[in-house]
Amino acid sequence: EFRVEMTTVKDEYFDGESIDATVRASYYFGAPMSNANVVWRAQTTDYFFNRYTDSFYSFAMEDAWCWYACEREETPFTEGTGKLDAAGHTTIRVPVSIKNKSLSQIASIEADITDINKQIVSGRVDVPVHKSKVYVGVRTKEYVVEPTKSTTVELITLGTDGTPVKNQRVKLQLFSRVWNTVQKQGIDGDFYEENEPVDTFVSEQNIVTGENGKGEAIVTIPKGGQYAIVASTQDSDNRESKASTRVYAWSSVAMNWPHSNNNRVEVTTDRPSYKPGENAVLLVKSPFQGKGVKALVTVERENILSSQVIDLESAAQPITIAITPDLIPNAYVSVVILKPRMGEA
Repeated sequence: EFRVEMTTVKDEYFDGESIDATVRASYYFGAPMSNANVVWRAQTTDYFFNRYTDSFYSFAMEDAWCWYACEREETPFTEGTGKLDAAGHTTIRVPVSIKNKSLSQIASIEADITDINKQIVSGRVDVPVHKSKVYVGVRTKEYVVEPTKSTTVELITLGTDGTPVKNQRVKLQLFSRVWNTVQKQGIDGDFYEENEPVDTFVSEQNIVTGENGKGEAIVTIPKGGQYAIVASTQDSDNRESKASTRVYAWSSVAMNWPHSNNNRVEVTTDRPSYKPGENAVLLVKSPFQGKGVKALVTVERENILSSQVIDLESAAQPITIAITPDLIPNAYVSVVILKPRMGEA
């Protein structure tokens, strides 16, 4: 018998601001719903910046990335009640603070309107709440590098609409990352692996982006292992935006990779794509290394195109794959690791 419409004063908001949402309710024959009861609530969910589509950059801290079909959770943060005025309108003001959030947020405000017959119709409005007026993006030209060598880090600074922000100062930090793994017993009695990253500061530098909002930095990777590269910048109101990515360096020493509760092994390429005549360098995050540990490496598409058996002498060993024309347009590499039984040579 009646309808509810909701709008916000602005199309976007920023951390620390208040959202003004207007509720309008009217009967379908045109009369306003005067003095009707209003029950409203507000919640947030993660917002992943997607206004830049020319190429891939990380615009968030890596630990907050959404992989594959992630389900976003709504977090309620406030609620209230009220009444419509004589014109069937009311305004809801909702202060929003997202300092403790890893990502910008989508704020959703819902309102339930009850008429004199106890019928309830709801309305909803969604609006982005940004952590900063400037988003910083970061990526590396190489995913895996040789220890003690340098890699190029590419940066970009953008406004919330995806347009470049020029001459923006960006702080770039390098952290080494190691993993602590513990086994915890579940309610079913079985033990499950849990991994916690520990980051150690390595180096820092400052870069100013150019007229096109882009910049580059040279970062030296001191030794083998996993590293986090963190870029941060501030807008004119001192709101901070952060983003990170990872880079690996192969190693001949033992290291602990995150353990999963299955037998899968992660393989990382040094670049996202290749041309015939080039070599792909793969890093295998092996849980085993040393005497007697073998790896069967196969290049496949519809069937096995090539295979080799190698000795795994380290937990971060590079494997080189020659890119030949028969691999066009794509192929994948499988690695199966075998280790001797305990006590066997």
